Amino acid sequence: MVLYLSVLQQKGTMRFFLIIGLAALLIGCANEKDLITGTPPVVTEIPDTFDATDISTESATEGPEDNRKPQRPYQVQGMIGDASSKESDAYDILSARIVGNKLFIEISYSGGCAHHRYECIGSKAISKSLPPQRSIKLIHKNDNDSCESIVKQTIEVDIQPFALSQARRSEIVLLLEGFNGQLNYINI
Repeated sequence: MVLYLSVLQQKGTMRFFLIIGLAALLIGCANEKDLITGTPPVVTEIPDTFDATDISTESATEGPEDNRKPQRPYQVQGMIGDASSKESDAYDILSARIVGNKLFIEISYSGGCAHHRYECIGSKAISKSLPPQRSIKLIHKNDNDSCESIVKQTIEVDIQPFALSQARRSEIVLLLEGFNGQLNYINI
């Protein structure tokens, strides 16, 4: 018996069997009490499938901005224009990546009480390097949001207007202002 228990403990299942045994003991005691008092047992229907997303991990102290639910990215259509004349409210770029014809920019900013708007503008000028390069800028408008929570937001930009040409497989490097790195874009 001791050898069997040590084998179970080595495999990490001892804790599992202990919890199952304790639960069975408690259920058995509860059912015995119900039989003695004449109270009918409560039967709960168990679903055929289990989805872990049905379990809420939210605590009572969390606010609406801490709900841990995945947020849909804010979608923006990229456009060619003059970004130098447009002012932007402060934000930090946490990451940027291209997937197909979309640029996903994860940013953080101070706010949380107002609706924020975004634009993504690409320069008309293209460098004569190989591959060619185009500067782009994300414009952030916070609508005078005075809250101070740190908010993370993903911006999804349709970058087809930034392609070197509308021909498939044309390649260009996008230089996103505020991001340390180049983003190689091949129009698909």
